This record gives sequence, C-alpha cells and structure tokens, in this order.
Amino acid sequence: MSGFFPFVSPFFAQAVTGDMLTAIASGVLVVVAVGLLVAEFVGPTHGTAAAGGAVVLVAALLLRARDGDALHVPLIALFAALTVAFVGFCLFEISLLRGRRSVSGASALVDALGTVRMPLDPVGQILVAGERWRAVTPNRASLPAGAPVRVLAVHGLTLVVAPVFPTEATLPPAPVSPHEAVSGRR
Repeated sequence: MSGFFPFVSPFFAQAVTGDMLTAIASGVLVVVAVGLLVAEFVGPTHGTAAAGGAVVLVAALLLRARDGDALHVPLIALFAALTVAFVGFCLFEISLLRGRRSVSGASALVDALGTVRMPLDPVGQILVAGERWRAVTPNRASLPAGAPVRVLAVHGLTLVVAPVFPTEATLPPAPVSPHEAVSGRR
C-alpha cells in the first residue's frame, strides 16, 4: 500500500534524488514568484509583491544553478534586473495614469469644444464629440447655429455652454448629416 502512494511513503525521501528535490523546490518557487508578480498588477500592493516576486524568482534560479556553472549567475542577475525594470516601468506608467482626469462619462464633456446645431434660444442643440446634446448658456443668452461653444458643465442630459471666441479656438465646420441635407435644417 505504501508503494501505491509514493508521497506518503516513508521511503519517498530515499527514492528521490537530491536533483529531483531541487527541481521541485525551484519549480514551486517560480510558481510563487509568478503569483506575486501577478498579484502586483491585480491588487494595491504598491510594489511590495513585485519586489517579493523578484526576490523569490532569483532564489529559484539560484537554486537551479550548479556550483560549476559560472555562466548561470550573470544570466540570473540579468533576468532579475530585467524583471525588476519591467515591473518598475509598469508601476511608473500606472502612477502617471492616476493623476489624469477621467475621459469617460459626463466629466469627459467638460471643456470639450462643440458647434451649435439648433440655435440656443435659450435652449437648443449642440454637436460635441460626434453626438447631439441639449444645451443652454449660463445666462440664457441666445447663440446662432454654427457658433463654436465650450462645455462648462453637465446637468443631467443638458450641457451648459459658453461661446468660444475666435482667439480661443478654431473649429472645423460642423458636418452635415444626410437628414439635414434633405430637410435643409441645421
């Protein structure tokens, strides 16, 4: 029965050579190192999991290096340095992204440039980022069709806009949709 389950056999340690135990141990360490590197990108560890993963990876590679193999140690050091540099670069890029403004949803529309499609008198429509929006000026002033505007705020589905002066920005003419070309309305 003990031969059928070699992992629980008391003779297992005698049957397995030292090279095999080293290979198993280094394989487990590599799996742990990869797990720590993946955890760095999944969780908010701020670099500690990546540093631990790099250390465990170097330990696994050093465990596999033979005493007579002088070539392995420089390669291991190079591999460890490249791993640390890659993780450091990724963390640097992630830290740059954290300071940026959101570019989706309503907050992406603030400060966007658009064109009045239906005159604002006091409510009309504008074209911003390829979409038509209901718009109004903060002082309820009227703006003619074709006037360039800048989005100041978003209130539900209505944008608060202000006219853009020629020195502020120059917009290309608004494209005419097929429906507008047929109806003659802008």
